[in-house]
Amino acid sequence: VCIDGEAVVIERGAANDARLTIRVALVAERDAVDVHYTAAGLPRTDGRVAAALKTALRFDLPDLTLIHDHPYGVSQIEAQGKKYLRKYPTGEWMTSAQEFEEVENPFTALQLLDFSSGDRGVLYLHDGSQAFLRDGNTVRNVLTMYDPWDEDYFIDELDARFRLVPHGAISHSRRWKLAQEFTRPALTATVKRSSGELPAQFTGIECDAANVAVTAFYREDEDKGSGFEHYAGAGMQLPYVVRLVEFDGAASDVTLRLPGPVAAAFKTNLLGETERELDVTADGPQWSEVRLSLRPHEIATVYADLVAGRDAEAAIGRVVGAR
Repeated sequence: VCIDGEAVVIERGAANDARLTIRVALVAERDAVDVHYTAAGLPRTDGRVAAALKTALRFDLPDLTLIHDHPYGVSQIEAQGKKYLRKYPTGEWMTSAQEFEEVENPFTALQLLDFSSGDRGVLYLHDGSQAFLRDGNTVRNVLTMYDPWDEDYFIDELDARFRLVPHGAISHSRRWKLAQEFTRPALTATVKRSSGELPAQFTGIECDAANVAVTAFYREDEDKGSGFEHYAGAGMQLPYVVRLVEFDGAASDVTLRLPGPVAAAFKTNLLGETERELDVTADGPQWSEVRLSLRPHEIATVYADLVAGRDAEAAIGRVVGAR
């Protein structure tokens, strides 16, 4: 164990063998701890979940509840009292004899696992290690393992990041947003030159409902809707698609603020087919507002015609040509 700058570094393994390094540091932007596991030249383990490299998690919390995320949702999970048989080949995957391993209390967490005691808890965020095993109040996160179905294939390197966020009472939507903050940190760029035509501040989209998250915001080529009679993006050239998710189980009235004038906006099904047209109001010269209502846990899709983005490809071409 040593101190490296602002981090505590823990190393495991003999000098001539593969070494596992664990770097622990405080997070600058919030009250949290980041943990970074790295290793190279790992020996291939036995082909079992039991032999996988794991890290154990346990917190002294009464009446512990586990809360995990999954695609478009966050919910409680028991993850106990169940055993599953996992089958492996003993040699060549197609012709060799096969054997079984009993895996107890497995579950997954897409990006977050909250160890919650109601009014307080610890949120555990990860950048891709989705496999977990529960043993009472102890949870083990699988970092890497060897699967005999892959025969000789084995990745002998490890690079896994985690964040521990202690918290008080917290909503599902807040849990999800903290996970996105960790897995998809904001990227910034600064320049010393003061000239240029870019505004001092620019935001692509704003949503005023705390329990609703904007999970996607992108442009789509109008050709994607060919064959759909009621395609909402027809005539928009490059329609902008917004996906909203209500995470807390509460019906909500939502106001979206979009940059510049918006010629039209539609609430659609998941195929982009119009369900109804939405009212658009101007909020000064720089913004437009679109209002809609969401049911509890609803996944809603909005197509919008942003006037400033209609000729975006031509504008990009002009900038590139100028360079």
